[in-house]
Amino acid sequence: MKTRIITAVIAICLLVPVLIFSETPALPIMLSLCSIIAIYEMMACIGQKKSLVLTVPLYLYAAGFPFLLRYVADPALVRQVTVVVCLVTSLYFFAVLTFSHGKYKLADIAIAFMTAFYIIAGFNAILFLHDY
Repeated sequence: MKTRIITAVIAICLLVPVLIFSETPALPIMLSLCSIIAIYEMMACIGQKKSLVLTVPLYLYAAGFPFLLRYVADPALVRQVTVVVCLVTSLYFFAVLTFSHGKYKLADIAIAFMTAFYIIAGFNAILFLHDY
C-alpha cells in the first residue's frame, strides 16, 4: 500500500507540469513514454519483454504516433499512415511467425499486436481529445 501511495504522488508531481504545458511537446512526449511503458509491461505479462524482434517495432510506433497525431495537420494523411503501419506490422509479425521456426507462438504474436494497437490507440485518443 505504501508503495502505491508513493508511486501515485510521484505520478501526480509529473502529471501537473505536463498538463500545464500541454500545448508544448511535453504532452506527446509524456504520452509516448506512457505507451512505451505500457507496451513493456504487457510484453512482460506474456513473457516476451526480452524479444527485441517483437518489442522494438512496437516501441517505435508508440514513440512516434503521438507526434504524428499532433504535428501532421491533415487527418486523412494520419489515417492513411495508420492503416499502412497496421498492415506493415501485421505482415512483419506474420513473417516473424513464419521464419522463427517455432520460437514464437501465434497467440503471443497476436496478443502483442492487438494489445499494442489497443495501447497506442488509447494514448493517442487522449491527445486527440485534448487537441480537439
